[in-house]
Amino acid sequence: MSGNNQYILKSILTFQNGFGWALFHMVLGAVATVAPYPIISWYYLLMLDTIRAFIMVDSKERNYVLAYSLVYFSAFELIGRMSSSSPFIPYESSKYLMMFISLVGITLNLNRIKVSHVGFILLLLLIPSLLIDKSGLVKTSDIVFNLFGVFNIAFAIIFLSVLKVNKWKFVPWIRLMAFPIIPVLIYVFLKTPDYSKLEFELSANFDTTGGFGSNQVSTVLGLGSFLFAVAFVLNYRITTKRLLDIAFFSAFTLQGFLTFSRGGMVGAGLGIITLIYFLMKLGPAQLKSMQISNPKKYILPTIIGLVLFFIAGNIITGGNLALRYQGQTAGTMTGKHEVDFNKFTSARWLLFSEDMSVFFEYPIFGSGGASSKYLRQMTKYEITHVELSRLIAEHGIFGIFIVLLFLYMFFKIRDSKADGINKAVQMSFFVLAIFTSFHAATRTFLSPLLVCLSMVTIVDSPPKKIKKTTQSSNEKQPSFLAGQI
Repeated sequence: MSGNNQYILKSILTFQNGFGWALFHMVLGAVATVAPYPIISWYYLLMLDTIRAFIMVDSKERNYVLAYSLVYFSAFELIGRMSSSSPFIPYESSKYLMMFISLVGITLNLNRIKVSHVGFILLLLLIPSLLIDKSGLVKTSDIVFNLFGVFNIAFAIIFLSVLKVNKWKFVPWIRLMAFPIIPVLIYVFLKTPDYSKLEFELSANFDTTGGFGSNQVSTVLGLGSFLFAVAFVLNYRITTKRLLDIAFFSAFTLQGFLTFSRGGMVGAGLGIITLIYFLMKLGPAQLKSMQISNPKKYILPTIIGLVLFFIAGNIITGGNLALRYQGQTAGTMTGKHEVDFNKFTSARWLLFSEDMSVFFEYPIFGSGGASSKYLRQMTKYEITHVELSRLIAEHGIFGIFIVLLFLYMFFKIRDSKADGINKAVQMSFFVLAIFTSFHAATRTFLSPLLVCLSMVTIVDSPPKKIKKTTQSSNEKQPSFLAGQI
């Protein structure tokens, strides 16, 4: 690519390049099953090109270089883990990069940032927990593992608050999340044995996750299903090819169901329902002003698709998928246990209740960041899964204020002046992010990243130029979604 304004991340965002980048990321996933070196090489090539772009572009573009980097590199994290790329790609690379990129952005824009911003309030509420440790056992690795996610939300919200993204720019950002998780899908698909040879039990299935952590893989597969569903409903082409987008939606959805780890797919479903709810509130005049075809006609096919893939998964698993989603386990099926709320939530309820016990013991300042797992009784040393209870247990009254702050964010997004399409997308991002924090806390990249993107300010300024590109189906990409990036 030539010219100072051209760089790889911008090329990935450009609509015409979608098919080529989709194929490239599919190949990355395939080669990752053999060796980590292509993944590592691409990671550092992209990083070097991004640094070059940051230096060469004009000052107004630098914030976008940082924002695009924050999204893409965060979403790239899991394939780095799965391909055994550590230490070249750090195990928790998204946490380090999101914090670094956000701090660089904050430093560049100090004169434009308001100290009254919600991100600063969140940061101030988080800091006291770093000074307390009622367990006496917290290590630096615990802080990184448990607290960097929510700290990154604060830092990234502060940085992204300086961006004013026009309504033609925001929706295509889903491509920056979709492409780096395509390798995860390909990797898992190639590592999964023939379905007919699998024995599906009423627990998380490591055979369908490439042997990797089912909760993390399910979360990312659910994100993929969600993103391609969003694109389908909005008549947007992530890969520029409708059939390929449908194929990706189908593959992410079916494989996500077959992991038997429910959180990822339930979260995807809630995100899609949220998107549909806000789209249904749009009137003809709003749709016409945004120059986009009516997304309501794509809602029913999307819902039918989700139901059909669940049915297909249930057939493949001999009926075990439906039992799994009912909360059944091997123990409940033999009569040794009953399906209570704790069983249904895979012991998340017990974690929540024990975190509450820690809070009642240390109600003012909390037990200190990352300490609750050392202070619980029945779930001692169990890693955090429920961010809500962790915040309250470890941050005390400050944690309650943090929860209220997230509630404020919800209403802030709902009542924002963003156009109906972008508001629907941002609300679905936020709901998916918060739900994910109930089964994976903020330990994965998904919750911090989606919360931050849901808080980006969308403005109504028109793009300089609307690009019209012809699809293979002879349809034109809606101008609302094909604007300048």
